Amino acid sequence: MPVDLIFSNVAVYGLGLLGGSLCMALRKTAPGTAISAWGRSAQRLKPALDEGLVDRAGAMEDADLSGADLVVVSTPVAASIGIIRDILGREDLEEHALVLDVGSVKEAIIDSVISHCRARSFVGCHPMAGSEKTGFRNGRPDLYSGSAVIITPHEKNEKTDVEKVDRFWKALGARTVFTGASFHDALVARTSHLPHMVSCVLVEQLTAGRGDIADIRDDFIGRGFKDMTRIAAGSEEIWGEISLLNSRNITSAIDDFIARLAALRDLIDRAGTDREKLDDYLTRMRKSREEIAP
Repeated sequence: MPVDLIFSNVAVYGLGLLGGSLCMALRKTAPGTAISAWGRSAQRLKPALDEGLVDRAGAMEDADLSGADLVVVSTPVAASIGIIRDILGREDLEEHALVLDVGSVKEAIIDSVISHCRARSFVGCHPMAGSEKTGFRNGRPDLYSGSAVIITPHEKNEKTDVEKVDRFWKALGARTVFTGASFHDALVARTSHLPHMVSCVLVEQLTAGRGDIADIRDDFIGRGFKDMTRIAAGSEEIWGEISLLNSRNITSAIDDFIARLAALRDLIDRAGTDREKLDDYLTRMRKSREEIAP
């Protein structure tokens, strides 16, 4: 179903990679959709307006939501909490309008809005389609195509509203998955947040206090190191906030990782007299990797 038959007027808060890509996808999939963008700086949104990516743009304090039937908040997670509550309380937010976010932490956001009188209007979403790059200049219209979007309904959501959100993402080419906010946060701590932290530690291990190898280390960096540390280039603002808001799950994942890394260290240490256990471990991990991400 074309997106413009689901939502005809979409407002986007934050025109970064995810917000910008969403506008591009709407322009391609549903060119008749009215799109407005609101950010911290009206000047920074001017190129998107001049290029026709959006129909209206301005600073968040000047936002006009009259007529919008969908508002998408794509700001950093910590900022999203206050922004979503502000949007839900606005007099110009249409009674039938829905509000989504795209943040990678869900429980803290839902907890912050669940007692609001318009909590029904908010549906938490998390597109698994990010990148270490930021800004709408790095966006692309097919960012969501083929990607999973995790939807985390809460107790005050109406079934028909959640179904609209489901159809919206599918119209952009995404696959949708439904789960609770708590389960979502625990799982992405291991599939997304922990890998980022491990990536940072790998960079630190090579660069911190190693002046003796500074002149030659580039010659020793292969594809494996580059692949595993690419995400360490992500925004420190975004990842600092994620770490704060999902700290319990992330620290638990780190503790588990440390224990498993120590066990692997012991296998390697004993490999001279017991090579079979190390080989068995490596075989099992290879097969597991092929199964979860063929």
